[in-house]
Amino acid sequence: MKNEERHILSRVNQEYGLHLIEDKYEYNRFDAENKSYIAEIKDRHKYYPKTMIEFDKYSYNTQYAKLVDKDFIYIVRVDGQIYIFNITDLNYQNYNYKWSWVTMSKQTEFSDNRKMKKLVGFIDLNRNKGTFK
Repeated sequence: MKNEERHILSRVNQEYGLHLIEDKYEYNRFDAENKSYIAEIKDRHKYYPKTMIEFDKYSYNTQYAKLVDKDFIYIVRVDGQIYIFNITDLNYQNYNYKWSWVTMSKQTEFSDNRKMKKLVGFIDLNRNKGTFK
């Protein structure tokens, strides 16, 4: 987990008292968990009215959350504002992520800037379960 994501995790725990603990396995598909939730954390620097979620993270974490009887939450900081989405709840509501193939960098955290197509969905920022600065 990057330092920016650690800061977001700390702020979420401070604001909501979730006691999410960072996962120590560097290559896990989620960033933190507690007895009720698994959490994926993203830091987006550009504002869009809908935030993006990659299908591979969505599908793995949705299935893993079911397996361990937890909810999957997606925590995103966009332009300084932190949004929390309960993906498990959105799925129960049959939320339409409008999945589509988008050409983007293969990796954003590493030096591999080659372009590839990724299947991504979009979540309206207004569908959040909590938000704060």
